[in-house]
Amino acid sequence: MLAKLDQSTPLRVLITSRETPKLANHFSSLGTHRFQHEKISTADTLPDIKLLVEAKAKSITLKDDKDRATLVEKILAKSEGSFLWTVLVISELSNSYGEQEMSKALEEIPKDMEPLYHRTLELMTQAPGGKRLAKAILTWTTCATRPMTMKELEGALTLDIKDNFPKLEECIQVLFGHFVNVDKFGKAQMVHGTAREFLLSDDLESEFAVNKTEAHKRLARACLTYLTGEEMRPPRTGRRGSALDIAGKRAKFSIYACSAFSYHLARASPFANDVLFLVDKFFEGKCPVMDRIRCPNT
Repeated sequence: MLAKLDQSTPLRVLITSRETPKLANHFSSLGTHRFQHEKISTADTLPDIKLLVEAKAKSITLKDDKDRATLVEKILAKSEGSFLWTVLVISELSNSYGEQEMSKALEEIPKDMEPLYHRTLELMTQAPGGKRLAKAILTWTTCATRPMTMKELEGALTLDIKDNFPKLEECIQVLFGHFVNVDKFGKAQMVHGTAREFLLSDDLESEFAVNKTEAHKRLARACLTYLTGEEMRPPRTGRRGSALDIAGKRAKFSIYACSAFSYHLARASPFANDVLFLVDKFFEGKCPVMDRIRCPNT
């Protein structure tokens, strides 16, 4: 419809949507001179969310203005830029009267968000492809120690599911609507903390549900596989390059693997034989990284 509009027609159309490759392609076909694209980040929405919360907080039963200001700050911190979560939580708080009841409303997933998450899972289940990748990305984003860059996540997925994804950011935009997004710094993270809680719930019956112990085993295995691999081996004698040259050739995943492997290992099943084998290899001296470890005061 937009493509058929005469350029002389004095009409401006505002379209809001989450960013997807399909939508971007449609707009590109119009020609860049015919539209203006503005991306709204989480930081951009916080001032508007604050105005909403301050206005609605007046109807919530609280002792004084100091408690009201504290509540506003708590809601803002937990909103993570989500208008939907904010509106639903304020609605529940308006019907809460005791401090414990209010704390529960802030900590738990709002009732009306669960149907949204369930619908998203249903759409993902019905999708013709990409399920293996979707499950892997959900596992990493729910249980990683921090949001991972695209390069780090690419390296992790290569080790985890033995495949390469050169257009990973586009894949995330296509596969996930209300679970994972890529922020302005190029890092993959859950759209909201409640999405993580929902996927990790023991009661969730879905092929995309994330079992925390199994997930940490999977992440620990990927980290240890990398750390005990050839890429972390020091250069051969006679071929020593500068430290910067060596570091530059290593996968971006190396930083994450070095800092997070013990975190995931501590939360994985102690009976996972494949992980125990890698731990044995790591400490037996067959691991290249161990060549660099020096104990102080020895």
